Amino acid sequence: MRVKCDCESRCLKADFIIDASGAGVAAITASVGAGGANRHNDVVTVQQLLNDVTPPRGGPVPLLTVDGLCGPKTTAAIRNFQTKQQLPVVDSRADPDGPTMQALNSERANRQADPDRKTREAARLATAVSIIPDAQSAVQRAIGLVESAISFAMLGPSMTTSEEPFRFVSKHFRFDGLSREHTLADLGILKTTYNRMKTVLRGRTGVTGTQIFGANMFDIDPAPGSSPPQAKGYVPKEDDDVLKTSRIYLTDAIDGHPRDRFLYLALHELGHFVDEEDPALEIVDHGYAFFGTVLTLNHDKRMHNAENYAMMAFERSFGRDRLIALYPLLSPMP
Repeated sequence: MRVKCDCESRCLKADFIIDASGAGVAAITASVGAGGANRHNDVVTVQQLLNDVTPPRGGPVPLLTVDGLCGPKTTAAIRNFQTKQQLPVVDSRADPDGPTMQALNSERANRQADPDRKTREAARLATAVSIIPDAQSAVQRAIGLVESAISFAMLGPSMTTSEEPFRFVSKHFRFDGLSREHTLADLGILKTTYNRMKTVLRGRTGVTGTQIFGANMFDIDPAPGSSPPQAKGYVPKEDDDVLKTSRIYLTDAIDGHPRDRFLYLALHELGHFVDEEDPALEIVDHGYAFFGTVLTLNHDKRMHNAENYAMMAFERSFGRDRLIALYPLLSPMP
């Protein structure tokens, strides 16, 4: 089954996400592991985080001695964790705000969730449903922002138009340097995409009285443990006997994470949810906030990148600070 989801590594047939949990994140001041600074307190932090990971997900066996000394066992444990987590960087080192530290924090947040599966799944769906009003607000503000950017692109600076909305959109989608015609056409695509998100979030009642989309679009991953370790949500690309394209499936790995993580995940998945198979309109994953690689994309790739749609809507409604709390590597963004 091919899926479209949220991912930070090797997204060839699927797209998945690794999380930075925002609040209560364990931090290090310098790199730990092969070639790292290996400061005592930082090594202790990494050793404790590794020991809190279960062996199937890359935790050390036997547990590391938490002594603040980065010897061969600690370095090997970092590499084993990176390999088991299928991180794209397997270098036996954990860097501040890097993917290994964020994945370790993600594991810690996940371990703090209720151990009872039914309770975890109920909490997962309840949290997902609870973010719908905020997601609706974010999408509505994104629509208004794009509409103002369209007005500026059509009329230029005047008494009735401001450059600020266009600059904000361009920060996320790089419109600078494009022709007026190209700019207006692609702004129209952004508006259409966010309007589709709005429709999906609002939901509607089908002919049988069943609520379509809205809160009903979220569902529990029917095959727990079969996704890559960092996968937190996905949208199937086609229906089968189990999975439906009308659902966003939430995996075990999202459990224990903060509400903002659910909110950002929903905005990202909505990009995949409302796109079309036509390559000109398909929304995939070319870059990620998690790695900061989203900042290196050109305009055309940003137009087809789910992360950019999520980033712009999230930042416009909830501010840069909350966005950077989720993804520290976005801090160079103005």
